[in-house]
Amino acid sequence: MFYETHVITLDPGSDRFAIFRAANAHLPFQIFRAVPGAGLSREERLAQNLVTPDCLSAGAVTDGEIGAAASHLALWRQVKHSNVPMLILEDDVITHPKIAEVIAGLDLSAIDLLFFAVNTDVLLATVSPEGVREFSSFADRHPSPERIAEILAGTDLRRLSMRRMLNCFGLCCYLVTPQGAEKLIRDVLPLRQYFVDVPGLSGVRIGGTSIDRRLNALYGDLRAFLMRPFLAWTPNTDSSTRAPSRQR
Repeated sequence: MFYETHVITLDPGSDRFAIFRAANAHLPFQIFRAVPGAGLSREERLAQNLVTPDCLSAGAVTDGEIGAAASHLALWRQVKHSNVPMLILEDDVITHPKIAEVIAGLDLSAIDLLFFAVNTDVLLATVSPEGVREFSSFADRHPSPERIAEILAGTDLRRLSMRRMLNCFGLCCYLVTPQGAEKLIRDVLPLRQYFVDVPGLSGVRIGGTSIDRRLNALYGDLRAFLMRPFLAWTPNTDSSTRAPSRQR
């Protein structure tokens, strides 16, 4: 199966990106220069349907969240236009050495989104292949690069299976198909204040305006899946496309 791989980064000349490149030397990719949210005027944000007028006027969305939304949106549009699936990475992720081989063997005809990693500092909710609703919490909430390398080295690819996505956070490593991109372009934006019920914790909600929060409202209508065990991990410390303090 042919697909493209793009990594979102603000600065491909940075030390941060050099670390990413070294950690993912097994993976051919193209660089996508992230959209700096601070460089978009109010008029541009509204014209591109990135945020609702009320949310923008209230100052509820950060420049970083705007930049992240614009960057992912640009790649979704590219997928829809080219009709070619795309693996999208953020520049703090570390992938399994054989992730490309796994993707090459997949049938994506019935998939909109396929995640290979999620943020592990919040609960995850999926449905197992047997139809069992699962809740996962992780001891490795902020794994170091060394710990991530250890986990990936111990990953048994014979155990891979796809779980239907219910709730998750993070967009550090996912594959979007043309049919999925069309749905995301139509339904994710504009950014707005959104509250997500934390799966498995009654009465606990997380508020925010990021695109991954909006996606939690859409998973029931998307053919969205998560590969377990993970084929990529992120330290969950920050993203180069949005303000760290507003990620979660």
